[in-house]
Amino acid sequence: MNASHLIEITRKLAPTLLPLLLLPLTQLLAEWSKGQVVRALGWWGVPLTTGWLGVPLHEASHVVAAKLLGRTVVRVRWFAPDADTGTLGAVEWQPGTGPLAWLAVLAVGVAPLVAGTLALRGLLQLVAYTMDLPLPSAPLATDLHGWLAATLALGRWALTLTHTVWMRHDALAWLAPLGWWTVASVAAHLTPSRADLRGVWRGVLLLAATAIAVMVACEVARIPWRGPLLQAVLAMAWWLMPGLLLAVPATLTVGLLASVLALLNPHRRP
Repeated sequence: MNASHLIEITRKLAPTLLPLLLLPLTQLLAEWSKGQVVRALGWWGVPLTTGWLGVPLHEASHVVAAKLLGRTVVRVRWFAPDADTGTLGAVEWQPGTGPLAWLAVLAVGVAPLVAGTLALRGLLQLVAYTMDLPLPSAPLATDLHGWLAATLALGRWALTLTHTVWMRHDALAWLAPLGWWTVASVAAHLTPSRADLRGVWRGVLLLAATAIAVMVACEVARIPWRGPLLQAVLAMAWWLMPGLLLAVPATLTVGLLASVLALLNPHRRP
């Protein structure tokens, strides 16, 4: 692979930076939002607002990943808030030993991140199907302008959907704020904890080395891999981006509401 090929692939993959940037932005906002909830309602405010929904999903992702990899799950605490330790839930499992165990630790550790982003997208798909308002199509071009246009279309879709539901003349109108609250709850708890990420570096190094070896082997054998890889990465980026993009205003709104509540009750202590 020469330098020109590398530059061309990098240019085409530039739009994938959008979800890569949205992911840390979502998590920073989630941490800030949870901090504001603690200020307003105390430590128990988080488990009683977003935690009761987001934490079981977080723990379920660990369990599913471990089971899919054939690992033994010893104990699961789906939702067990503990103010003394600061934990909201936990999963105990047996990774085993050796290189495959390293990959298992990596997969189970980052499972909440994967499951959370997929859950956000799945939620949008369900709402779009129920309301007969299809999500905007993926951008046809790989340039940044095409992706920005698709992002704006997604924003207009979300506003139209919210307005359509909220303007109903029955109790189902409350599904609009409930849907946004669900998005915020999932986004608030899809970050792997420090315990989740303990030891994942071995799996990361092994996975990176394997990927490099496969690419080198394909180059030597003259097997075309750049086009399929580009299409796969772009498809994955568009699949993940809508949920993450809409999680940003949802999480920001929760944080702002909690901030206002904290200002109205300045004597509240976590």
